[in-house]
Amino acid sequence: LAKELHKHINGGAYLKSNFVLKPRGVTYLLGIESVPDLREGSHFDLACEYVGTTMHHVVEHILDRAI
Repeated sequence: LAKELHKHINGGAYLKSNFVLKPRGVTYLLGIESVPDLREGSHFDLACEYVGTTMHHVVEHILDRAI
């Protein structure tokens, strides 16, 4: 669902979607953010660490693609 939403709104290099998953398969979209949280320990920071990169490199990539 998040992937299709990202493609539909042409999300670019970064898009964070917040959902609530309810019993019986009901899903509610709570919000979409297009600016990453750059604080140490944020979900964005942890996701970067998980894939072996740094926030600095990812933000640099986002900015390069925006030009």
